[in-house]
Amino acid sequence: MTQPWGGQQGQGGGPQGQWPGQQPWPGQQQGNHQQAPWTTPPGQNPYAPGPGQPYQQPGYQQPGYQQVRYPVQPQGYGQPGFVPPPRRRSPLLGLLGGLAFVMIAGFFVIALFNYLSPVTPDRPPVPSTEPTYGQDVKVPAPDPDPPALPSPETYDEATTWMKSNAIYSQSVPVPTACKLDRIDVSTASKGSLESHLNELTACLWTVWNPPITAAHFELPRPTVTVYGKSVTTACGQSESHNAFYCSADQQIYYAQNVYEIMPKALRNKPFVAETVLAHEFGHAIQARTGILISESAWQQKSSESKAAEFSRRTETQADCMGGLFMHAVQNASGMTQTDLANIRQLSGAIGDDVLSGDPTIVGDHGLSKSRLYWFGQGLGNASVGICNTYVAASDKVR
Repeated sequence: MTQPWGGQQGQGGGPQGQWPGQQPWPGQQQGNHQQAPWTTPPGQNPYAPGPGQPYQQPGYQQPGYQQVRYPVQPQGYGQPGFVPPPRRRSPLLGLLGGLAFVMIAGFFVIALFNYLSPVTPDRPPVPSTEPTYGQDVKVPAPDPDPPALPSPETYDEATTWMKSNAIYSQSVPVPTACKLDRIDVSTASKGSLESHLNELTACLWTVWNPPITAAHFELPRPTVTVYGKSVTTACGQSESHNAFYCSADQQIYYAQNVYEIMPKALRNKPFVAETVLAHEFGHAIQARTGILISESAWQQKSSESKAAEFSRRTETQADCMGGLFMHAVQNASGMTQTDLANIRQLSGAIGDDVLSGDPTIVGDHGLSKSRLYWFGQGLGNASVGICNTYVAASDKVR
């Protein structure tokens, strides 16, 4: 299944409407769409399987935190009592006694400092403002043959992966030392653009690998292929003016002329290509955490309108994840307020209503206002949970 940057792809989010190689789950027939309401009364499974589908809902166990036991505070310290000095005292003994007193006092000061300084639940550590990730991180080479994507075994598990995924309790590191180079996508050659975008995935991996591994998932680094008029991939053929993540081979594809669907004022601005790729990498995050395949499975069981809503939740979540990345690299890349305004404008310029010219359209990617809202949510945060579009109200993903 391709996850395109712009334009309508039809039912199911891709050319085939089904994940390549995915076998229908028990009781599921391809093309058999059943109404699956997003919200249900409290205590009910929002996507309860039909008869003959006795699924059990697994849960994610978060890494536990062991309570640190701190030393018991010593009993009150009193002033030493007065002892009359001996009648005759050696100067050497006095010197040794003085040194011993200094050493004891020093140990006391150190012990007292350690006692007063531990981190307690009422005294959290002060976050460092220094970059936490940069050139010293061992970034893997792009992986053209990554391990298989995690796949839910039940619809309950698919619902859990969408709405309560372990990745939502994680955060991306902010700030980072990843610095985005500038490129004019309107004049860049195919080769230079491809090199630029493949270097960009190193920074994307650096930012996203910590929360992915903390959530007990695995993040291979995808390749980026820049193409001309069309490209044939494991997800089928795609025409120009597009960028997409293909879940069948877990790689990213970027048309050299994507910039032509952008507003003319933005086409040669810094960070526009990076914003597009950050969105597509967001789909890679969804794929590697089981969100993407879970959403696809529920699309196939849903009505046409509900399937489109699922798709919009997926696309606006990728917008939000793209915003998280741009926020993480903002300082190191020297982004100005003008730069930030430009990429915000870009996120709104690829709404279904703007691209189609129809303000009343009910599409599968989201209106301009929705895409702008979710990108902005990510651009102002570090917590991945801010991007949980699957529990958002329907009007937030319209």
